[in-house]
Amino acid sequence: MKLTTKQIIWGSVGLASIFIILALIKKLTPYKKNIVKTATDEWARFGYQTIGKDGKYIKQGAKEHHNGYWERVRRLLETSVRQKIYG
Repeated sequence: MKLTTKQIIWGSVGLASIFIILALIKKLTPYKKNIVKTATDEWARFGYQTIGKDGKYIKQGAKEHHNGYWERVRRLLETSVRQKIYG
């Protein structure tokens, strides 16, 4: 089946409209703000570890294997993959 020029134009307009609507919905919802807030909260929880451009630590935070922190990492992983993790 060969598409006519009119069908191609209307299809393109339809697809563009869908992408614009999705972009507006994402912009108007707190989706991006929630992701940034969660990441910032986790960064704070682990001590704001910061590495400079030269690759050296500016501020060293907690590591995943330290007491109290590995449990947090385990809970996050179990929540995201929805299965128990052993080891």
